[in-house]
Amino acid sequence: MIELKKNNKGYCLILQPNCSADWQMNRQIILAVGLVSAVVALGFAAIGAWLILPFAGLEMLALGSALYWVNRHQHHRHILWLEQGLLRIEKGYRWPSQSWQWPVEEVALHVSDDDLSSPLCISLCQGSSQVEIGEFLTREDSQQLISTLRTLGLATRGYSHHDSWQA
Repeated sequence: MIELKKNNKGYCLILQPNCSADWQMNRQIILAVGLVSAVVALGFAAIGAWLILPFAGLEMLALGSALYWVNRHQHHRHILWLEQGLLRIEKGYRWPSQSWQWPVEEVALHVSDDDLSSPLCISLCQGSSQVEIGEFLTREDSQQLISTLRTLGLATRGYSHHDSWQA
């Protein structure tokens, strides 16, 4: 998902994965599956197959852990700030854990298209530094990102198919 915001200093471009369910919805799923699993496990325990109870608990632990991990990764953000001739790239989950700042006129956009079914690989480059952005975006969102970055004035220096760079 791509969101462009304009403020009095410039632009803010927020890139984030599509989020189909929030943590509240995931908790409801865990509760519903847990109730069904508990009823089945207690039924088996009542007829003497009590060994099913720990496995039902492990199943719920695995489901809860998987949903938590997926939910956490849905909060991954890439934020691009274009303000006063500078491009600042921030990556992180709840707050920026990585950050780069470059003059906009020195930044170029590189796009690699491995095949028609996979998302585009988009990188911002300045000199010998290269930062991949939006690797979690869908192909359509990637194309929208490229269009938005071009509209904001970033030059496209390279576009390649099958990992062969063309300058």
